[in-house]
Amino acid sequence: MNKAFLVIFGCMFLLTACAESSSMPEEESLYVKTQTVSCGFAQTMGTYVASIENSEVVEVLPQVSGTVETVSVNVGDYVREGTILCNIDGTAARIAYENAEIGLQSAQAGLKSAMAGLENAQANYDKVYADGEKKLVADHELANYQSEMNIQSIGSDIYHQQEKIDEFRKTTLEDAEKDLKKAKKNKKKAKESGDEEAIAAAKKEQDTAEKALDNAEKSLADMEASLDKLKLSMESAQGQQQLKNGEIYKDEQTAVAGSLEIAQINIDSAKTSVDSASAGVRSAQNKLDDASYKMSLYTLSAPVSGIVEAVYAEKNGFIQSGQVCFVIADPSSKVAVFHVTDDVAGTLFIGQEVYANVNDRKCCGKISEIGVTADETGLFKVKAVMDGDCGLADGISIKLELVIDMTDDLPLIPTDSVYFKDRQAYVYVYKNGRAVKRDVLLEIYGDSECSVSEGLSLGEQIITTWSSRLKDNVAVTPI
Repeated sequence: MNKAFLVIFGCMFLLTACAESSSMPEEESLYVKTQTVSCGFAQTMGTYVASIENSEVVEVLPQVSGTVETVSVNVGDYVREGTILCNIDGTAARIAYENAEIGLQSAQAGLKSAMAGLENAQANYDKVYADGEKKLVADHELANYQSEMNIQSIGSDIYHQQEKIDEFRKTTLEDAEKDLKKAKKNKKKAKESGDEEAIAAAKKEQDTAEKALDNAEKSLADMEASLDKLKLSMESAQGQQQLKNGEIYKDEQTAVAGSLEIAQINIDSAKTSVDSASAGVRSAQNKLDDASYKMSLYTLSAPVSGIVEAVYAEKNGFIQSGQVCFVIADPSSKVAVFHVTDDVAGTLFIGQEVYANVNDRKCCGKISEIGVTADETGLFKVKAVMDGDCGLADGISIKLELVIDMTDDLPLIPTDSVYFKDRQAYVYVYKNGRAVKRDVLLEIYGDSECSVSEGLSLGEQIITTWSSRLKDNVAVTPI
């Protein structure tokens, strides 16, 4: 008894579950914004505590090694900031710069070609649309012309058939009716006369007249039936005209829609080519900028204005990276001294700008020295000459900000599109109507953009919209 009850209860539970499952609503797609992954420029700012010192002398050190081609100053000369002190042989750097220029020109030509391809694809789309509209109108006009000609022909047949019927009624049918009426009258007179021969002749005349009238009525019925058929043909032709117009419109719309879909695919492909070519131009420009910077390292310029106190560089002599080549005295300038790690020191360069906020004023400076070895602190000493109008007093400490890392050839994505769980960064990639969770390795994490070294490929679509419903494998629709 209990087992039977449990079986019945289990069946009822399964039926209820099935009913609930069948009534569950379909998954609602989440509308999201997406962005194509492409290469771009990203940078990281670092903040360091610097002490202010009175700069009596500034040592000018090259960041490259090479043979000195020219020396432009002598001891005792007054130089202004930016004055060229000497030039180092930078043949390899110049060749790299020229190659970078060629690379940029090639990338720009590729972008121009891609833009032309996009314009052609858009023009082709517009042409397909216009041609489709013209063909639709032309096919409608041809079909209407053919239908109208058929309808006019049937209408003419109806008109002539009605004329025949009217003429038949006025002549043949009326004559037959008159002949029958006359025959009946003659038969009546024959009966009144009692002449058997006359009665027989009159009867025969009446039979003939009745037969003629019957034949005339049958002929009239046949003519009217033909007229009815023509009228039905007219209705059919008019209905076929409307049906054919509808079929033509449907067929043409289907054909045009197919052609437009192909044209749109070509436009999308052309846009992808333009995006790729634009990324190529940006990358080539960054390489040119890098080559230009490296070439500039072979020209030593005065980082400050002042008196040249010492010259250690000689024409045709060889100098090493980090070797003191010039000493410039500038008592009026202030130097900010700070320390950085080995990896950060490798990213800095002479002349790089630094920034500080002093008494609610932005104070700027430029790096003048970068230590080539670690000092007693285990770090690398860096000096930056600050602007003379900063009002900095000796011995105070300030916070300096400067760029310590940058990339220009890695995928770049919005910072808002990056999520973290257990220190693992991840994003959502749009793929086949679904949001796909993807772990990524960040190279640079900036306020607005991040560069990604692993996990994403150029051309992929990442989801930039935040939503509490956004999960792995959830249905999404780009907007």
